[in-house]
Amino acid sequence: MTATTPRTTPIEIVRAEIDTIVNERLALRQSGATANDLDRNRKQLADAQRRLSELLSMRHPLQLVD
Repeated sequence: MTATTPRTTPIEIVRAEIDTIVNERLALRQSGATANDLDRNRKQLADAQRRLSELLSMRHPLQLVD
């Protein structure tokens, strides 16, 4: 009997990335980061959230009802 390792999905990868970016944002705020640093982090977070949205949309396509 062989053990299988769970497969990491692209959605899980992006969610982990979002968690990392949010933790970085908290650290930036606590350390008194510049507005430019916070804005760069905000853009990273927005990009990761957009990618997550796209992945979820592909997994669960919208079905229109007549």
